[in-house]
Amino acid sequence: MPDERDNTPAPDISTPSERPPFDFHLTGPIYNPHDWYWLAEDGRLYSSARQVVVTVSDPTYMAWRDSGCAPTNWPRDLAGAQTDQALQEVLTPLGKSLP
Repeated sequence: MPDERDNTPAPDISTPSERPPFDFHLTGPIYNPHDWYWLAEDGRLYSSARQVVVTVSDPTYMAWRDSGCAPTNWPRDLAGAQTDQALQEVLTPLGKSLP
């Protein structure tokens, strides 16, 4: 259908453009709570994939980190302490648990 103002045809919206309006490129690592790490200030490092606390020198963790990922801070309770219970509250909806 022609445009009423300048008599040029309206663009054919059925023809895809170079980049669709919702096409975007994710940059950086994608958060996967089933394969993630949480790091406490005291050095505790929890792996959700293995459901264990590991050290920062753990080879699997180091490979994960070297892939561009970074651990999330261990959650805090209402008093501000990084407790196992605070992390468990995050893990329970994921079907994960602390050892």
